[in-house]
Amino acid sequence: MVHDAVRVVRLDNPPVNALGQSLRSAVVEGIAAANSDPTVRAIVLSGTDKAFSAGADITEFGTPLSTAKPDFPEMLASLENSPKPVVAAVAGVCMGGGLELALAAHARVARPDARIALPEITLGVIPGAGGTQRLPRALPADEALDMILNGKARTAADLKDTGLFDAVDENVIEAAKALAEDLAEGKRHAVLLRDRGPDNAALGAAVARMRGEPGLRQATVAALDAVEAAADRPFDDGLALEHRLFAQLETSDDAKALRHAFFAERALSKPEGSAPKGGAVERVGIVGSGTMGRGIAISVAKAGIEVTMVDLDADALSTAREMIKASLVRDVEKSRVPAEKLDQILGRLGYAQGLDALASSDLIIEAVFEDMDVKLKVFSDLERICRPEAVLASNTSMLDIDRIAASTANPGRVVGLHFFSPANIMRLLEVVRGTATSTATLATAVAFARRIGKVPVIAGNCHGFIGNRMLEAYLDRAFTLIEEGVSPYAIDKALEDWGMAMGPFRILDLAGNDVSYSVRKTRKAMYPHVYISPLGEIMYLAGRLGQKSGGGWYDYGPDAPKGRPSPDVEALLKKERLTITRPQRTCAPNDIISELISALAREGTHILAEGHAASSSDIDIVYLYGYGFPRYRGGPMYYCMTHGLT
Repeated sequence: MVHDAVRVVRLDNPPVNALGQSLRSAVVEGIAAANSDPTVRAIVLSGTDKAFSAGADITEFGTPLSTAKPDFPEMLASLENSPKPVVAAVAGVCMGGGLELALAAHARVARPDARIALPEITLGVIPGAGGTQRLPRALPADEALDMILNGKARTAADLKDTGLFDAVDENVIEAAKALAEDLAEGKRHAVLLRDRGPDNAALGAAVARMRGEPGLRQATVAALDAVEAAADRPFDDGLALEHRLFAQLETSDDAKALRHAFFAERALSKPEGSAPKGGAVERVGIVGSGTMGRGIAISVAKAGIEVTMVDLDADALSTAREMIKASLVRDVEKSRVPAEKLDQILGRLGYAQGLDALASSDLIIEAVFEDMDVKLKVFSDLERICRPEAVLASNTSMLDIDRIAASTANPGRVVGLHFFSPANIMRLLEVVRGTATSTATLATAVAFARRIGKVPVIAGNCHGFIGNRMLEAYLDRAFTLIEEGVSPYAIDKALEDWGMAMGPFRILDLAGNDVSYSVRKTRKAMYPHVYISPLGEIMYLAGRLGQKSGGGWYDYGPDAPKGRPSPDVEALLKKERLTITRPQRTCAPNDIISELISALAREGTHILAEGHAASSSDIDIVYLYGYGFPRYRGGPMYYCMTHGLT
């Protein structure tokens, strides 16, 4: 076989071969040139080892460049209409428009670890270049619909026997060349996906099942419409519908908000400079074996870093070991961790009763009880034991990092690492910069956060930092609404229907009204002239501590594990409203939403003005990743800005 007869057309637009207008032109020109060369018998379209193509250039969305010639349909037509067979050689990332490009080829070969996805739904749109029409012709109905509706990546190895790829091979270019030659010589025959018939009955049934799901967003409904067209319309008609739906969605509120979130994460503020050489974190110490300590330990060990957990209580340490192992076993059972890696992760976890075990750690994270005196004692002991260059971090959610740092001789190496519970699940990590925190310490902390898979947002040292300071303003407004006659259940329902993961009173019951009472009591002492509603204290004194006590703002029990409205709470609130004597009013759901989201954004504006956050988009990321704010709303700052709320 003479491979010289196969022309390799290589995509080259670092870093991920985004299919902007210039690369689309290059693809069309490359295919045309190969077809006009009489020495070429077949074509292989490839990318780099890291990326076939990650898809459309998202910076072009909503601009004239997104439809500039050659547009996606013209580029794909250059493959489908090529008189010489075109084989896509897929390695690395192959997503969105990149996958749609590969689907238009006559055949596809992939490296086993290639990552395959149609993630458009996560940006509030649907595949716009034939993905909803070609993928259901290449995969079983349920798998195709799942990829289109969930946007999650699969590996080529996972899809090996589905019909999407003609071959899965480590030597992807050579395998693609061999297949291209076989096609050119007639030894094998390829059928374009547009000419394959989908399993209409299975596809229709899968779409019907999904239509019955509650709370479908606009893009999901459009995706179902497009996929349904693949089952009951000619290919070109389905393609035309997909194009129309994509164009409508591209300028929708959801799509704009989701693009904002996408870019906000990529534009997160970064520390000045970088972590010093030798500053890589390979050994982490964790002080405290409670819920937060265990979650942090799991995150760190899963990232390939050695962990030593310290607790003075031997029984607590033993319990932590058992609970960490049980959590990791559940991760294996749910396919979140490969079974073969379980022993490796467990092997990275060590346990000790004395702080001396942390002497060689690169980073020590204090995760003890939220009490300043306790934390000061820990930091004083750590400074005596740990290496001078080790970073000392506190997991405090509220306390003054500067005061903690001042208890050490070198406050420059002290930083806040505010994990969110459960720490092994939640991706947000507030990296709290104290007044004395050095740039090297901050850079080391941010690099560590990224390594363990967290989304690090740099916050200044103020009461509550970014997230919890805003949460207090949000709760203050919610309490005021109750004082004005609004039911806590109406408040929760309005916000949950709007998209919040939980309403404010479900949050309080989950965290514990004793915890909330303690925080508000501390705040009242710090700010004696600020009005703080007595309702939280009243709930605490009534013994309604939340889920832990079987009753908080809601009543809990075997028949109501998620809680149900409590007549006792309603009676208690009715009585207290008479004492508070605030004017009563009714409040529609939209008014509740406007008032509470505005309260978040107003406090965010103060935080920004004081320099405790680098940008409004950083604040949005805190709420998207740490507080259950709906991503399709963009974040509290974005939402209020785009909806004229103050």
